[in-house]
Amino acid sequence: IKLNLEIKINNQDYSKISNFEKTLNNYDLIYNYFISRFDKDFTEYKVIFNGTPDTFLREMSDKNYSFDTQNRVWILK
Repeated sequence: IKLNLEIKINNQDYSKISNFEKTLNNYDLIYNYFISRFDKDFTEYKVIFNGTPDTFLREMSDKNYSFDTQNRVWILK
């Protein structure tokens, strides 16, 4: 299963963006990711994940990431 996720991160926390990218680079189930949109408030990523949404959220939770998944575009808290 290849899952296309859209995730955005507030630009005011550069270390969170940097750490998130490092996590994606070192995570075997990430097929690819790229920045799809950038504005003064948010950086938005497209993430292609080889698995289910629950697997992604569980694995990211283990790495101390949590997401607001109420909308189509998830927000990294």
